Amino acid sequence: MAQNLPKGITYRGPLQYQWRVRARGVYANGVRDTLEGAVAAREDARQRINAGTWDDGQRLRSFTLAKGLDYYEEHVLPHKKGGDKERSRLRTWREWHGGAKGREGDWLQYPMSSVMPDQIQKFIDERLRAGSGASTIRNCVAVLSSVFRSCRTRLHLDIPNPCLLVSLPPPPPPRHVTLPASDAVALLAACREGPDYLIHCVLIAIETAMRAGEIRRIQRSHVHKTHVHLPKTKNPRGGVVRARDVPLTEEAEGVISDAMKALPHRPDGWLFGDPEKQGKDGGFTESMLSNAFAAAVKRARGAGLTKSVRFHDLRHIAITELAKDHAGAMELAKLTGHRTLRVLTETYYNPTPLDQAAELRRRRAERKAREKAA
Repeated sequence: MAQNLPKGITYRGPLQYQWRVRARGVYANGVRDTLEGAVAAREDARQRINAGTWDDGQRLRSFTLAKGLDYYEEHVLPHKKGGDKERSRLRTWREWHGGAKGREGDWLQYPMSSVMPDQIQKFIDERLRAGSGASTIRNCVAVLSSVFRSCRTRLHLDIPNPCLLVSLPPPPPPRHVTLPASDAVALLAACREGPDYLIHCVLIAIETAMRAGEIRRIQRSHVHKTHVHLPKTKNPRGGVVRARDVPLTEEAEGVISDAMKALPHRPDGWLFGDPEKQGKDGGFTESMLSNAFAAAVKRARGAGLTKSVRFHDLRHIAITELAKDHAGAMELAKLTGHRTLRVLTETYYNPTPLDQAAELRRRRAERKAREKAA
């Protein structure tokens, strides 16, 4: 009886036909009392595994939240640009007690399939009472949701995502950022006192509206007289990373040219440093730029800067200024790399009421002059 059995079938004795199957990294097995039953059960399991609907109770019970967090950190984060920030949020979940005070970290041993929405809701409510910002909480929950989603799709685990059933705090309103001339003078003076790269990064951001991550990834060979070529953009489309070209005004061309002359030539071709390496290894990390800018802002506050500014706020300031030189939002979005006009107009375009009134009156005067001439 042991010979000529179908693939994956083993005869173990009277009324004992064991079947085995491995597909897409999932192993399943069972016993049936007939050969036909074992063959049918094996094929059914294979089809369900390939379809992502296989329910392996033992595998689900043994796959804990700790394993899910580890898998995400090891296999997903290395391929994400915001990996460092997400790693700190994973640490937040590892240190949380899971809703039971005095039992820090115990919930990490829960099977992922048994983590409930009310536990995530307790985390949200606790953080709100402790004074955490809405964005901080939403980002933490978003990372945990990504962990569940990745384990479900990549490991084919039939687990629900509890993060989809919680009540999140509403997102904060978009920042409205302006930089009066006196503030700009104080800020730029403070930036010149920082590391050599800082003033160049700040001026490039103000003149081009490029993101910090894009500026960090500028290579000398990608800088042209009329534009900067960006091989990788922040927002892939259809899962495909696409390049974009940032057109340069004469002012923008000037600040990038100054940076290329002032900074030493590197053998690896990066303008500022390899964005994937640490500073001690000749790299140029996100934290290096943000920390240097924060220190400059602190110095500038003591020298006339009226309010705190983040590096990303420079993108708001640049877009608001560049909008004056563009015919419409579609044209501006092409320059800034925005996929949706709503984000561009509601978040990044921050004209003052005086600017809006002046522009409205200018257009009204032009219209009346045309009507009078006609």
